[in-house]
Amino acid sequence: MQRWSDDFKLLARFWPYARPDRNHFFLAIVAIPLASLATLAQPYLLKKGIDDYILVGDRAGLTLIAFLFFGTICLEYLFRAVQMFGLQVVGQRSVGRLRNAIFAHVLRLSQRYLDRNPTGALLTRSTTDVEALSQTLAMGVVSIVGDLVTLVGIVVAMLWLDFRLSLLLLVLVPLLVAIIEFFRRRQKGLFLTIRKSLATLNGYLQEQLSGREVVQLFGHEKESLSTFKSLNHRFFSAYTWANFFDALLYSVMEALSAFTIAVMLWFGAGWHREGYLSLGLLVAFIEYIQKLFIPIKEFSSKFTTMQQATTALERIFDLLETRDVVEEERVVLDERREDPAG
Repeated sequence: MQRWSDDFKLLARFWPYARPDRNHFFLAIVAIPLASLATLAQPYLLKKGIDDYILVGDRAGLTLIAFLFFGTICLEYLFRAVQMFGLQVVGQRSVGRLRNAIFAHVLRLSQRYLDRNPTGALLTRSTTDVEALSQTLAMGVVSIVGDLVTLVGIVVAMLWLDFRLSLLLLVLVPLLVAIIEFFRRRQKGLFLTIRKSLATLNGYLQEQLSGREVVQLFGHEKESLSTFKSLNHRFFSAYTWANFFDALLYSVMEALSAFTIAVMLWFGAGWHREGYLSLGLLVAFIEYIQKLFIPIKEFSSKFTTMQQATTALERIFDLLETRDVVEEERVVLDERREDPAG
């Protein structure tokens, strides 16, 4: 939990760069619950359509439900579009401000600091790390909050419709939390290794290319290539493991989704046969489960990108907090210089 808190603290420190576009940010915030409500209404309308109209042969009522269902789908896509537009505006503009701040700060760093830190490492923080942050904001950190709102809404709706069926799902909640936390810990360390190894790799490459005459003069081409291969292998290995855990997390979520639906069908079909629940309610629950696991599966990819962003933010703020800068004094030039020859 402490690491989760540290991640959100890093994102909170980014807020000053996003504050000028807070109107777009709040527009996206308002669109989140509206989109969630439209999503939650769809399975309930399916239940009403099956139980109240299809089973009794009421075509007029079924037509009304069909139009309402289509309307909720349109509203959901509309609010999702508003949400993504607001987040895109905030994300791209705030990242632009951060990139300008990094560049201005690097220009003020002392020569002593530049001698100790390779140019390639500074270039990585100004480009690659910022790009990783840009990708996360494009996907939308706030959209993760929107997914959480949808998840809570689905659980509340299921509890309201039928408590017993909901308990079958709630049994899996501790397992889901444990799985996500396990993968979060693994990927956090891997992405930190990726960022550091990439910075080291870029720094070494920049040094070797700029000093290639010296390398050739002393005949160190093989040693230089061997060191580069070693650094490149470290970066490749960390990235391979990160992709492995990302793919594994998505596969585990897919398997859990299928298992949950199977359990729901097993118990639900028996209870329906005994008259404890209606066919429409069973269909609604299956639809809710599918909608429940959609944000969870998307969260796995968003979670991976968010880990990259928090790692990048940590490195960026480490650079911005560097106080080894040149304190420039004001230089006053003479308004007019006398010509020595005159």
